[in-house]
Amino acid sequence: MAKEHLSEDRKRQLEEMFQVLHRHNFYTILNIKQDADRNSIRRAYFAMSKLCHPDNYADKDLGPYLAYMEKIFQACSKAYDVLGNAKKRK
Repeated sequence: MAKEHLSEDRKRQLEEMFQVLHRHNFYTILNIKQDADRNSIRRAYFAMSKLCHPDNYADKDLGPYLAYMEKIFQACSKAYDVLGNAKKRK
């Protein structure tokens, strides 16, 4: 049985998210303000994880978008690691 493809909207969203990575600003990657509190950072991270973690799309044919998802998820994880830790955030 062939796997379903990603929707055009999801493809476009992943492409836009991937482009943000090149700015390499952790706040931009998680789409939060610089004065965001820890709970806001956590919520933003988990929201991004739902959108870009490849395991959430096991029933889809990701094709070249798998690489996008992996890079986006890695960047989100790094951003959360830094911004979610008060010492690293400074």
